[in-house]
Order: sequence, then C-alpha cells, then structure tokens
Amino acid sequence: MFVIGLDGTLYNTFLTTATSVWTALRRIGGTPPKLAHVVTACCKGTGDVEVLAVARDGLVWATHWDSALLDYVPMERLTLLDLA
Repeated sequence: MFVIGLDGTLYNTFLTTATSVWTALRRIGGTPPKLAHVVTACCKGTGDVEVLAVARDGLVWATHWDSALLDYVPMERLTLLDLA
C-alpha cells in the first residue's frame, strides 16, 4: 500500500500474511516533496511494482521496485505529451 504523508512524500507499507500485521510506514527514498496523491500502483509479477504519483504542481512522478537493490529507485519526473 502506498500513501502520501503530511510532509508530501511517498510512503509504503505491506501486510505480512503469516502474522496479519502491517509493517511500519517506510519513506520511499528520492521522493520529491509536495506530492498530492498516488495515481496508481501496479504489479506485473513477483518483485515488479510500479507507482505513479502526482505532485501539487501537477507534475507526474514514477518509481519502481528494483530487485537488485532490494529497494525502490528514486522517483523520476515523467514528461507528458500534450495531445490537445
């Protein structure tokens, strides 16, 4: 589960099914300040989690789990296409 904290940064937690206990909230490193909300989080397979969030200024940011690092990569700002 992913949430935006009162400080505007991204946090995550997960449920340990064996004990039915949620882990403590953990800040995702490299999170830009002042995120507004999580747009989506998806998992395409074991160890493949991707997260999109929107900042209060409307910019879109993304991160994903890196199995080699055993951590999320720093968030990267996405460049959006202007299709209007």
